[in-house]
Amino acid sequence: MSHPLELGEAVLRGVQRNDPYILAHGEFKDEVREIFDEILDQFPEARDVPEGRLAFERRRREITEAAKRGEPRRVSGQFSSAWTQQRPAA
Repeated sequence: MSHPLELGEAVLRGVQRNDPYILAHGEFKDEVREIFDEILDQFPEARDVPEGRLAFERRRREITEAAKRGEPRRVSGQFSSAWTQQRPAA
């Protein structure tokens, strides 16, 4: 997709559908996959994670998935307090 009108139409469609990403150049897909694989390889191996942190991450993921579905954002005080209660003192 190199013509400006085609690119503009692709962007407009993406905005109208509320797409989280608008990627108009498929020729970069393999390179992006390689970069993502390099990033994923840098994550540390599984370790013990405090339950408060796990609860925070579960709630964060729920909110992210709801946003992807176009649901209104609902954040309670429990979202922030689950993690802050488990943080070690500085």
